Amino acid sequence: MNGQIIILHGPSSSGKSTTAVALQNAIELPFWHISIDHLRDGGVLPTKRFKNGDFNWSNLRKAFFEGFHASLKRFEINLRCILRL
Repeated sequence: MNGQIIILHGPSSSGKSTTAVALQNAIELPFWHISIDHLRDGGVLPTKRFKNGDFNWSNLRKAFFEGFHASLKRFEINLRCILRL
């Protein structure tokens, strides 16, 4: 079995999550949907503290996205080892 990666890129509220859920329902193979929204909505990001000024998102944004993208790469490597892809 070969692994496949689908990257959905676009501005906020452009339909990426809706498309990912539709793909999950249509594709016969297991499909993981990982997004920034899950981190935000799950409370991983200190959203309230950004809003009240405790943290400056502009100063942390680059490091956040670099870390997020690096974690996705590590997730892919681990998944390939587990599934022997």
